[in-house]
Amino acid sequence: MCNLGGTFPRFFVLRLVDAFTSATCHPGKPDPSLLTGPLVTEAFSCAIQSDKERCLAGGGTCETLRDGYYMVNIFCVVFGVLTFVLYIRPKVLHLQSLPLRAWRLSPTAN
Repeated sequence: MCNLGGTFPRFFVLRLVDAFTSATCHPGKPDPSLLTGPLVTEAFSCAIQSDKERCLAGGGTCETLRDGYYMVNIFCVVFGVLTFVLYIRPKVLHLQSLPLRAWRLSPTAN
């Protein structure tokens, strides 16, 4: 379960990076002997890795307009701060305020 908890959110974070990334493939004037894929004749989005590879193989250039990493990073920091302030800190303060007897598993015969 620990590995799942550390691995599972990574999928969504990386998908968010792709969703917030904005990149465009611009056709170029490549040397036909250097092409490793079909020639790029019109602009298209190359935000994900497979499209970026297709763009470069077709002689185009992939221009990143907005990198989604920074947007997701800011979102995660804000989410972490809000979680701490609105949930974790109040719970910890509540647990700290409990009397010592509330922490015992079974009552003692004192």
